[in-house]
Amino acid sequence: MTIKTILLAGAAVCALMAGSAAAEQMPSIHVVALHQGTALAKTKMQHASPLSTTVTAQISTSVSASQNFHQTVPLPRTYYAVYDTQTCLVPPARQKLPMRKTAYGRITASVTQGFVSGSDGTAFCAAPANFYGVSYELKASHAAGKTDHFVSTIIAKYKKYKFYYSEAVSLTIEP
Repeated sequence: MTIKTILLAGAAVCALMAGSAAAEQMPSIHVVALHQGTALAKTKMQHASPLSTTVTAQISTSVSASQNFHQTVPLPRTYYAVYDTQTCLVPPARQKLPMRKTAYGRITASVTQGFVSGSDGTAFCAAPANFYGVSYELKASHAAGKTDHFVSTIIAKYKKYKFYYSEAVSLTIEP
């Protein structure tokens, strides 16, 4: 066998593998945000790999130090769900918080249910989706005017695919 024959055989095997992988349709996964009680279609996840995809977003939100001191409150703009637009299936997901304590408070994972709909209120899917978000408890009395930071990740598995949606949150603590 010559090197040319080996390279051609390798290229043929790669083409067969790529063809069989492409024959199975990848799910059309979208990440949706829970906004003022309704879910709005947010973004389509780009498929960087046939088996695993990661999307990272920067989120900014705020809490009031005077109203929320030692109270656990759900943080607006941190609730997201993952769903497949082709089948309306919401893959099983879990939320991962790498830390529980932040510089000025404590975070906990929280879940709420809602329906995925367009901006006109038309529901895309009949089944409700779980929206994963973060609740925050302000612990430091001197935190007014400061910013807290943390990361929340949603991990969804669908068939043999795994999707990671990670949000880096900047939390402004208002007086």
